[in-house]
Amino acid sequence: MCIRDSTKDMMKKFSEYESFQQFFTRQVHPRNIDSDPNLLLSPADAKILSISEIKNDQCLLVKGKYYSIGRLLTGNDQYLLTQEEIQKMKKKGKDSKIYQIILYLSPGDYHRFHAPTNFSVGKRNHIPGFLYPVKEDYVMQNPNVYGENERVIISGESNKGYFAMCMVGALNVGSIKLNFEPNFSTNIEYDTNQSKIKTNDGPQNYQKSKPVTKPQKESKTEEISTQLYKEYINKQELTKGEEIGLFRFGSTIILVFEAENGFEWEVQPGSKIRYGDKLGRYF
Repeated sequence: MCIRDSTKDMMKKFSEYESFQQFFTRQVHPRNIDSDPNLLLSPADAKILSISEIKNDQCLLVKGKYYSIGRLLTGNDQYLLTQEEIQKMKKKGKDSKIYQIILYLSPGDYHRFHAPTNFSVGKRNHIPGFLYPVKEDYVMQNPNVYGENERVIISGESNKGYFAMCMVGALNVGSIKLNFEPNFSTNIEYDTNQSKIKTNDGPQNYQKSKPVTKPQKESKTEEISTQLYKEYINKQELTKGEEIGLFRFGSTIILVFEAENGFEWEVQPGSKIRYGDKLGRYF
């Protein structure tokens, strides 16, 4: 994607940014957000790589290529998302369906991400890992990259059922930030004894791991949270279109969500979309 197309609604002129980092994390003018509760919107400016229903642990990447959704969500490379675990994820009954969509943010894209729908975040899971590239050609040759890279998963529930967003780090991504948890930061050294944290609504094993780089703190007095997994006493209520956080460089977002009566996509793999665009409609 050319930079010209990705900057038409940015709040400053290109010449006013003092560094590439400022440009990558730029803000844009507010966009029109459709409040229809049956519409799911794009969380970011991105290219769609994959869309599929989750029926077992192996999720479609492209024809003939699959990745492990269990490993993605838990960080345990031996974990398989069984039919029993898929049923545990469902909030709207055993006949509802679980879907996934992968969105790739290129380096020239707007790097902040937004709520695709109204939903309550109950948990945040930070899975340290590597920072391999997530460019389309690399992913096609290395379909396990999402399960190997550092990532942050926020999960909870919308009025349509289970809902989760997975933000995957990548080569040159300095950090992933969350607006509702300002002291949280990725790419830092952790107590690697944190593992096998139990939950009651889906995948249960959390792998102990270690990031490959340390973060650049924004100030000497800033306290950085080193808690890998967190359950919020007061759920974080996100409003459709609300800015949730940002990447420091191009990366990937994977949405995993429930639809009680099915879902009709209005996009397809290869589509180039902007945050606020329609992804599809709940039946």
